[in-house]
Amino acid sequence: MKYIIYAMLVTTILSAQDPVNTAEEHIEGQTHVYNALLRLAKQDDPAAQVDVGRAFLLGQYGLEKSGKEALKWLAKASMKRKNESGEMSVGDPRSLVWLGMCYDGYFPDLVIKENPNKAIEYFHMALEYKLRKAHYYLAYAYKQRGRKTMAAEHFKEAARLGIKKCQLEYGKILLNGIGVKTDPVKALPYLVNASDKGSTEAQMMLVDCYAGKYKGIKRDDKKMVEQLWEASKTNYDAMAKVAYLLEHGIHLNKDLMLSIRWYTKASLLGSQEAQMRMAYFFSNGIGVKRNQKEALKLYTLVSMNRRNTKLAAQANYNLALAYFVGKGIEVDNKTAFDFFKKSSELVPSANTFYNIGNFYEVGIAYEKGKKIKDIKKALLYYEKAEKLGDGRASTRLIRAYATGDIVKKDINKASEILKKNMKNISQKDLQDLLKLFEKK
Repeated sequence: MKYIIYAMLVTTILSAQDPVNTAEEHIEGQTHVYNALLRLAKQDDPAAQVDVGRAFLLGQYGLEKSGKEALKWLAKASMKRKNESGEMSVGDPRSLVWLGMCYDGYFPDLVIKENPNKAIEYFHMALEYKLRKAHYYLAYAYKQRGRKTMAAEHFKEAARLGIKKCQLEYGKILLNGIGVKTDPVKALPYLVNASDKGSTEAQMMLVDCYAGKYKGIKRDDKKMVEQLWEASKTNYDAMAKVAYLLEHGIHLNKDLMLSIRWYTKASLLGSQEAQMRMAYFFSNGIGVKRNQKEALKLYTLVSMNRRNTKLAAQANYNLALAYFVGKGIEVDNKTAFDFFKKSSELVPSANTFYNIGNFYEVGIAYEKGKKIKDIKKALLYYEKAEKLGDGRASTRLIRAYATGDIVKKDINKASEILKKNMKNISQKDLQDLLKLFEKK
C-alpha cells in the first residue's frame, strides 16, 4: 500500500513540473522524488528499499554512487517478513537479483568485493520467487566459471523467455556442443529468433548454417543470401561477404564495380577482408586506378589489426615484398626484413621463412639496427621453410650440403633432403641437383 502511495506521489511530482524546466528545477524535482522514496524505505517498505539501493548503484536522482549504501538497502529489502498470507518471505524478491549482480561484478566502478558463490546463491533464491530472468544471470555466471552444463541449462531457460542474447548463446551452444550434445537442427530456431530480433551475430551464423556447413541442415542459398543481406546492414564482415559474392557471381549477379562499392564500405568500417581485397585491387589496377600508395596504406591497416592473425600475417608479408622490391615505395631492406619477421611471428609460413633465411645468407638481415650476415641463422630458417614444404628452401639446403659453399659438405644429408622433398622441387631445379650428385 505504501508503495502505491509512493508511486502516486512520484507521478504527481513529475506531472506538475513544467515541460521546459531549467537544470535547477530538474534537479529539485529529482530530489523530491528521492526524498519521498527514502521516507518509505525508512518505514520498511521493501519495494522502496530496492529502488533506493538501485539508485545508489546507478547514481539515479542525482545521488553519488555508493556500493556500501546500495548493499545496505538491498539487504534490508531481502530480509524475510510476513506477507499478506501470513507466511514468511523475502520483502521484495527483486533485491535478490540486484544483490547477485553486486557480488558477481556487474558494477566494477563501485567498491564491492566480488563473491561468485554468494552471487549464484542469490540468483537461485530469486528463481524460487519465480523471477525467471535470474536464469539470464545464472547462465553467464556459470559460463564465466567454465561450468558449461549448468550454463547451457540456464541459457536454455532464458532463451525460452525470449531474451535475444540468450537465444543467440543457446543456439551457439547447440551448434557447437558446449556442455550439451551437438545438435545444429535444434540450434536453428534459436538462431532464427535471435536473427529476427536483429542479432547480426546470429545472422552470420545462419549464413554458415544455410551454406550447408552443419550436418542435418539442408543447404538453402536463398535463405543464406537473405541473412547475409540483413547482417550487411550493420556488420562489416557481412558487407565483405556480399562484396565477395558480387565479385565472383555466387548467388548474385556478377558485378565488379558494385562489389568494389561494398568492399569500400566494409573497408572504411574496419573489415580486414575488405581492406586486403581493396589493397589487391589498387595494387593491380582492378576496377580502380592503380595506386600503390593506397594499397600500402590498406596493407598497413590490416597488419596492425590482430583480430584475424592470418590476414595480419599476409599483410605484413605483402608490405615486406613491397619494401624489398620498391613497389610504390623506396627500397628499404631493413623495413622489409622487419615485416618478414613480424609475419613469421604471427603465422608460420614457408615463404616467409625462406625469405628471412635468404636475407641472413646474403647479408641484408638486421638485428639491433645493424646489418648482419649469419649463415647459421640462414640455414635455420631454410630448414623451417623446408619442413613446411618449400621447394626453394629444399633446393638451397641440398645445394649447400652437396657443394659445401656455405656449410660443411655432407653428401648424405644432401641426399636425405633430396629424397624427402623431390615432389616439392621444380623440374628444372631437380635436374640441376641431380647433376651435382652425378659429379660425385
